[in-house]
Amino acid sequence: LTAISLTLMNLSWIPVAAASCNGALKIAYQGPLTGPEAALGEYELSGVKFALRKSGLTNVQILEVDDQGDPAVAVKVAPGVAANECVIGLVGPAYSGASRVSLPLYYTSRLPIITPSATNPTLFEYGKDIFHRAVLLDDFQGPAVAQLINAQVPNPRVYVIGDSSDYSNGLKRSVEFSMGSKVVGKEDITFESRNYTEVIDRVLSSGANTLYFSGYFSQGAQILRSLRLQNSSVKFVGSDGSVVPDFIQLAG
Repeated sequence: LTAISLTLMNLSWIPVAAASCNGALKIAYQGPLTGPEAALGEYELSGVKFALRKSGLTNVQILEVDDQGDPAVAVKVAPGVAANECVIGLVGPAYSGASRVSLPLYYTSRLPIITPSATNPTLFEYGKDIFHRAVLLDDFQGPAVAQLINAQVPNPRVYVIGDSSDYSNGLKRSVEFSMGSKVVGKEDITFESRNYTEVIDRVLSSGANTLYFSGYFSQGAQILRSLRLQNSSVKFVGSDGSVVPDFIQLAG
């Protein structure tokens, strides 16, 4: 919130945008506002609204852009935002995959971006000097996850699961590299996956005492729920993609 507020309060280029805008100036928020990941988007949107109130910019409105956290949707909604002359900056995109396909359009239109949650290290290649973050990269988070597991689990044997997203893939590789020979199994699921019982069977068969999930909260919660329904005491470890209050409710 502090980073976003500072960005909003230092928009020295607002007069330039105002010259070509026939309506109210806008700060866009792009993230998942519908679909299974909507909770994260709603929380972030609330943060943007709070930051805008704190900034004192009473002449600026919020444009809500729903990409469902899906690159296929993001590539369709981003062109309209990039072409909107009243949009003076964008908070988001929330997800790394959506950022990858949106940033080239925003770079062309020179639209300033600050993401609160897209952590893939390669995104700077797409957004260059218009792209900023309020969060650390996966290259930092992976070793930190490994350090946490090593500190909390005696003789860790880790089964690593990803969700095949841009966010998950890089983070999964980072954790695998950091844990080394302590990784006893790994696999990727998709957003269409539903039978988590089979996944948990493979985790338990591997002899793992720790399950690390590098994806987002909606699937992570279902995996944890399935793990506990099998009365397993295997520790569940997640990253920033699981840090949504709804995770607890979804996991039961």
